Amino acid sequence: VGERYGWRPIPRKLNAEEWHKLWELADKDLQGLLKGLYVRDENALKEEWVRPVEKAPKLEERTREKIDALFAEEPSAWLDVFVKKANGKPDDPRSLVKLLGSVTHQELMEALAPIWDRNEQVHIHAILREYPVESAPERSMTAKDMLGRLKETLKSLAKDGYVHLQTASSPEDIEEKARTMLVEDVEEQIRRSESPTDRAPECPLIPSFGYENCLKQLAGAASHHRLVFGPAGAGKSTLLANLAERWRQKNKDVVEIRVGNDPEVATGEGVLRRLIGKIHDICEKSGLVVNEIECDKIASFHDLKAELHQLIQHVIRNKKLANRIRVLVDALDQLPSGDPARNPEWLPMGIGTCVSTLDPDILERFKSVFPEAHIVELSGLDRKNARKALSARMEFLGRKLTEEQESAVLEAAFQGEASCNPLHLSLLGEQAREWYSFTSIQAPSLPATLDSAIENLFNSWRERYGRELTERICALLIATRFGISETELLNLIIHEPGILKEYRKRHPKSPKTGELPDILWSRLHRSMAPYLTERMMQGEVLTDFNHSYFRKVLEERISGQRLSRVKRDFSALLFDEWRAHAESRRVRRRVVLEAAIAADSANDARSLFCLCRDEGFLREQSREQYTLPLESLSLAIRQAARMHDVLAAAEFACHRSIRADFLRSQSPLGDVRGGRVDRALEIIRVCDDESRMSWLLLCAWDMARRGDSMAGEFLRELRKELERDSKSKAGSGVRNLVACFAPQMALVFLAHDDLEFIVKEFPGRWPESTIA
Repeated sequence: VGERYGWRPIPRKLNAEEWHKLWELADKDLQGLLKGLYVRDENALKEEWVRPVEKAPKLEERTREKIDALFAEEPSAWLDVFVKKANGKPDDPRSLVKLLGSVTHQELMEALAPIWDRNEQVHIHAILREYPVESAPERSMTAKDMLGRLKETLKSLAKDGYVHLQTASSPEDIEEKARTMLVEDVEEQIRRSESPTDRAPECPLIPSFGYENCLKQLAGAASHHRLVFGPAGAGKSTLLANLAERWRQKNKDVVEIRVGNDPEVATGEGVLRRLIGKIHDICEKSGLVVNEIECDKIASFHDLKAELHQLIQHVIRNKKLANRIRVLVDALDQLPSGDPARNPEWLPMGIGTCVSTLDPDILERFKSVFPEAHIVELSGLDRKNARKALSARMEFLGRKLTEEQESAVLEAAFQGEASCNPLHLSLLGEQAREWYSFTSIQAPSLPATLDSAIENLFNSWRERYGRELTERICALLIATRFGISETELLNLIIHEPGILKEYRKRHPKSPKTGELPDILWSRLHRSMAPYLTERMMQGEVLTDFNHSYFRKVLEERISGQRLSRVKRDFSALLFDEWRAHAESRRVRRRVVLEAAIAADSANDARSLFCLCRDEGFLREQSREQYTLPLESLSLAIRQAARMHDVLAAAEFACHRSIRADFLRSQSPLGDVRGGRVDRALEIIRVCDDESRMSWLLLCAWDMARRGDSMAGEFLRELRKELERDSKSKAGSGVRNLVACFAPQMALVFLAHDDLEFIVKEFPGRWPESTIA
């Protein structure tokens, strides 16, 4: 608990002399723990919770026995001293000694609250050790009372999951039982991790207030097709989650797909594969005989769509089964631009389907394809339901606002309009949970829009935890498509020079180490926790923003240079991880996609070049159906040209054909090196334009390098291709591809007395020194 959330029972900023005094006061069995905690964190507790050591000048004169006697005489006074502020009261060493205790009940509740706040299924293993009464030291009585409170808290939170091992058991028995319990839990978690879990509902406010009518309309609509439309933060995802639960209560078989939630559903092809597989499983469980479908071997979107419609036709012949299946596709707008699945015509006919989007274009296409569809447009919460939602949220958090504070929050959320955005209201509520009952708040001082609310959060994190650390971590969360593991995040911040410099400036008395303490991320994580979600994916726990709109707003607030740098670092880290675990399927799927997307979006030529020269990486990328655009390929080839490695550049371009058909085993380069020139030319002529040009150049360069006279044959073919391309009105982009390494091409043409052609074909690219 302490390590994760930054609670440390250690005073602030001790100098060497004060540390020595504190060390002498500590029990011997606590000294090792005390040293470890202090080294990792010097400023954990709030300042008003700790009486500075300077205010206890007689501390060195107090022995441990005297302090123990004080505790035994007045055990009830210890808690009072601990929670009261140090406001000029007489020096009392008990306030310092109290800090050497265990994690308090309050700290436990503070740490566990964010976990239950997400309504996730949680497993807790609490190993609580008690002294037998006859051997307990006197000063442990209050600790024993505190232990009782902790047990009651865990019982109330864990319910049936609470197991109490009796103190009569030997330490060995307790250890064995605890290990057995843990192993069983871990095995269960491993079984769960075989398939990624769904993203938590995006809107922290459950829209049961004011959206009940929407749920009834969607659940009882006569049309097979339903669509939920609304702006970011309106509660579309949470509404679909509630709809799925309502359908399950009516014994429906619900297929839920959250687009972009994991690599398997990041593209239209992936969505169709998941949908076909889920419906196929439902058919088998229902006893309906259907043909085995190997979706992994179906490459094109058109073929997958045909396979889906064929399966649906088979299903609707069984009216009872067709009436039982429900399909939910959340966030259709998260598909890449240009993805054919953004056109909803592929949605199954004859079974209940509901999709959500915030894209007006998808809405219009949906209306044109399904004119009888039921459309629900979310505008927000009215004042009555917003007040109910805010009160319920505060009650769930264990807080209560005054009438003045509640009115200020609602005024800021509505801004004179008839409705408010649920996500905006939720962010205002999270801000309000920090207020005291006597805090006076005016509506104008609160963020008036969703964008400004997120920006306020971002600025508060920067002020409290440091600009460099906050921007780096937020940039990492933005750079990922599916989330980032804590190990990856720490690897990318602990040695960052800018963050280390800022840390030493903010904490001058911290030990001079070469890496950043993990506790800094723990503290920031605790403040960000209400706005983050965690998901299990292929054995890893990934952290991401719980709403995609955070990415959009923060991306505009972080400099493009910083984002590009972070994406380059992230791509390089993942590619190194992929190469280190090339045989492990556990890391391939997410790592392949994340590395390519990060390098592509950062316009990182060197990373793209390294990624796409790796044939194994491209084969994996092909399976994931993510294709780097031509602009990215050209960027990578320009990088290769700057590295004066034309052969590598040509090989890179040739991998276009590998990515188009990763099972292709024929290589014209192999035929050329084996003396089968005619066969090599036959293979090249059936390739697409870009691959054909690239193979011609590669073979010509390879033969010229080996002094093979047949290189001229490939150069003549290449010249024909360039001339044909120059006459094309549309142009294929091939000339730009080849022009990237025109200087090296000139050397090949020069060797065959054809320099004039290449200079004429690419005018303006030749400095005088090169021509000379």
